[in-house]
Amino acid sequence: GKYSDETGQSCLDCAAGTISEAQSTECTACEPGSVASLPGSSACRTCVPGKYSDETGQSCLDCAAGTISEAQSTECTACEPGSVASLPGSSACRTCVPGKYSDET
Repeated sequence: GKYSDETGQSCLDCAAGTISEAQSTECTACEPGSVASLPGSSACRTCVPGKYSDETGQSCLDCAAGTISEAQSTECTACEPGSVASLPGSSACRTCVPGKYSDET
């Protein structure tokens, strides 16, 4: 979670969204779908199903209602017609039971 500056006199925290290993001179960005929320992180954390990582790699965000995601996603996917994900952060779409339907909104 730290790297040495050019002078070799101090160790600095990696910015949120980046990590480093021991004896590093630079930080590397987290892989898409994973995040390092705090400065000085030494490992990235994979976003769980129902969440996706933003471009900065700093946070896992809930998928909007009507959409889902798998683990380590960078975007959410809309539910197929006839199925729903009624809550934000859903990891699976639920099929409408006979006698019910889902609108397109």
